[in-house]
Amino acid sequence: MTSKLQRQRYLDVAKGIGIFLVIVGHCIPDASTPEGISDKNFAVLFGVIYSFHMPLFFFVSGYLTKNLETSSQIFAALKKKFNRLMVPYFFVGACYLPFKLLLSQFANSPLNLDELPKIFLGVNPDGELWFLYALFVSSAALLFFGNRINFLGLILSLVLAIVDLRTNFLPTDIFWFLFFFALGAYVRQNHPNLFKDIGAKEFAVAVILFVIGNYMLKNFDFREWQLITSLSGIVICICVSLRLAEVNSLPTQIIETAGLFSMDLYILSDIVKIPFRIIFWNGLHWYTGSFVICVFCGVVISFLISKYFIRRNKFFSAMILGVQSERRTIH
Repeated sequence: MTSKLQRQRYLDVAKGIGIFLVIVGHCIPDASTPEGISDKNFAVLFGVIYSFHMPLFFFVSGYLTKNLETSSQIFAALKKKFNRLMVPYFFVGACYLPFKLLLSQFANSPLNLDELPKIFLGVNPDGELWFLYALFVSSAALLFFGNRINFLGLILSLVLAIVDLRTNFLPTDIFWFLFFFALGAYVRQNHPNLFKDIGAKEFAVAVILFVIGNYMLKNFDFREWQLITSLSGIVICICVSLRLAEVNSLPTQIIETAGLFSMDLYILSDIVKIPFRIIFWNGLHWYTGSFVICVFCGVVISFLISKYFIRRNKFFSAMILGVQSERRTIH
């Protein structure tokens, strides 16, 4: 049985890998333009990252849930989740709004004020904050059942996910990500040692499926392959994280720290990179240089701002990170 400390560490490492991929994807200069990514290598990188990285976060979040017994426990957990996710969602979005209006000429997706009420449906002025909204909805849905889910419920969530994948009938693909959240909770309840028991053959199969799935996504209009890339990508990332967590090396410590600050980096990095993107991409049209500088600043500067300012200020810690005081683990 994996110890609690080791289990927590490998999940933090997995989140560290995931948040680095998030920042890399967000820093590709023309990723969100109508014309698409102009550089073929960056287009491939973007496709691979987006084939699994957000389902990974929802899976890990679901895995970290705990069974709740009473209605008072459920209500307390729901209140905590609202403070943790929705307070930053609204506060950071409101702070971001005037700057996006002011700098709309540099934005890949200019703000349409007519769509501002959609903030209650997950469409935030800071577009990257959809994740907080979707994670809250997923958490609230499972909290209704005390964070328990049986096989029938998992299958139902899978059906809804596939329908959502095809129709996009709700913003932010909520049902799509709800499935991975539910899957994480289901694995935690029924197969807690699943990833520890995966051997070389199973890992190789996951890699093969991931490669095939990405090829199919790139060359054919059949989005259901994203289910294959997401599941295989989760297996690959968590298995790699398990191995990394066994080695107390400097790279592992850095990745683990990024995982512990994953929420901070997610919220701050997109904002931090804006001036560097304007200078090096919109101004100098320096494609690769802009990408490298934005990734570096998105990780390093965001970390420093959070560690040495936001987490030390009670108000900003509560409003930006959704926590009342500094703590070691961010889920």
